[in-house]
Amino acid sequence: MKIGTFATWTFKNFDHKQWLANAFKKLDSLNINKLAVDIRGNGGGLTEPANELISYLISAPIACSENEKILIRTVKFAPELLPHISTGAKILESGLPKELYRSDSGGLYQLMVPNDCAQLTPNEFRFKGERFILGGPSNVSATYTLLDKANTYGFAKFIGQESGGNLQGINGGEYAFFTLPYSKMEVDIPLKFFKPAKSRPDSGVKPSVKIINTQADIAQNIDSLLEYVKQ
Repeated sequence: MKIGTFATWTFKNFDHKQWLANAFKKLDSLNINKLAVDIRGNGGGLTEPANELISYLISAPIACSENEKILIRTVKFAPELLPHISTGAKILESGLPKELYRSDSGGLYQLMVPNDCAQLTPNEFRFKGERFILGGPSNVSATYTLLDKANTYGFAKFIGQESGGNLQGINGGEYAFFTLPYSKMEVDIPLKFFKPAKSRPDSGVKPSVKIINTQADIAQNIDSLLEYVKQ
């Protein structure tokens, strides 16, 4: 199963829940007993489709993690930048109300909003066979989180190379899309930092089995990660 992106808002008339439902019902009907989910090159996107995928891979519920801090650096955009910024965080144009944040260390602010994460529960058509996820350095954002959860809860074996992102915390959530006025180049600025409650290693998510597709493999049209899964 190849999933190239979780940025499903870029698609027209696409229902990720229905797509996944159809795919896993098909797998169930075919009695497939090994599944490789290939997310190489997938730079993430929305949390919802990633969580929906997880619901088909887990055999027991995964509780919501409420200990994570959400830190921000900006509580109001500078007025002179507003003509060049496009964002879904419109509240930062007028300024974040003081009751929604408090000072934290390092010149940051902690965002004081309810945690909107939800418990993940196994889907009726969850895949019951052996599960692999193929990934690597391009996996950040929602795919970094997917790999981290796979390692933490053991619902799939991560094959490939260390992910992007960092176990000490990642940026994302909402963005300011800043267009430089003369070159018209766009700079995407993440507005939130998700800081884990406990100290974690300064690294990405490490694979259970490290495999690298070499130049020689590519030249010979060999996918060494898939070959491992087949064997």
